[in-house]
Formats: sequence, structure tokens, C-alpha cells
Amino acid sequence: MTAHEVLWHLLTLGVQMTPMPDGTVRYRAGKGVLTDEVLALIRPHRQDLYLLVEDWSERAAIAEALGGLSQAEAECLAWTCLFTSHDGCAACGYPERAEV
Repeated sequence: MTAHEVLWHLLTLGVQMTPMPDGTVRYRAGKGVLTDEVLALIRPHRQDLYLLVEDWSERAAIAEALGGLSQAEAECLAWTCLFTSHDGCAACGYPERAEV
């Protein structure tokens, strides 16, 4: 599984992720979601997941501040930018994205 696939899997499980200043990701999920199996998927991709979540966080903040979007709309747009092809986005200001 790639880091993008792990990230998508975590999102489908409802896991909330926050990039921390120390280069780690804080994972929050309902009871029983972060099983040993899920944690085993995360471990080999920790650094890549941090970079993806940090990128998402930055895009969401820019979209909210400059795009006039609500926090929820900005976060949704930021996830869309990471997981779908686009030629640029006036709201987030990023002309490119990481390839899935």
C-alpha cells in the first residue's frame, strides 16, 4: 500500500489527523478504529503521511483565508486537491499536487 492509499484508508475509517510541530501526526479516531492492523499500515509510511497531512493542513488554511471558504469547505477542497488531478485551484493557490 502506498502512503496515499493508507491516507485514504484512514479517511474512510473516520480518522482525524493533525500534523504536529515535531514532525509527527496526531491520530484521533473512535474506539476500536486504530487496531493493530491499521497501526501496522501506518508505521512504514509515517514520514510520508506527515508530509501529506501537513500539505493538506496548509492548503486548507490558505483556502479558508484567501478563498472565503468555511473551515469545512476548505478542508474538503484540500483533500480534493491531494486526491484528484487538477490544473490549479484559485482557492488553494497550488498549481500542482502530489501524484497518487
